Amino acid sequence: MLRSLSAAVLALAICACEPNLPQVTPAPTVTAVFDPAAAKIPLPNDLVFIAPINTVCPAPSNGFIAPADPPKCAQAELIASFKGRFPSDQ
Repeated sequence: MLRSLSAAVLALAICACEPNLPQVTPAPTVTAVFDPAAAKIPLPNDLVFIAPINTVCPAPSNGFIAPADPPKCAQAELIASFKGRFPSDQ
């Protein structure tokens, strides 16, 4: 019993040593700069205008995103209509 158990543990240890997972590069993320000395304090709404507008679209519309692409969904059209700034009434 002990011999079969130790053989099973050894086989499990050999199989579990190194997983065969593909290496996937992470997607680019949007970061905000916080530098009070240079008067760069981001507001939450500023993050909307940093990334290309089609990144707000659900898949598969956001498959290939180029900065010059026209808006591919309603939310992207709305952000594009703001032209980099939110309306002054909000």
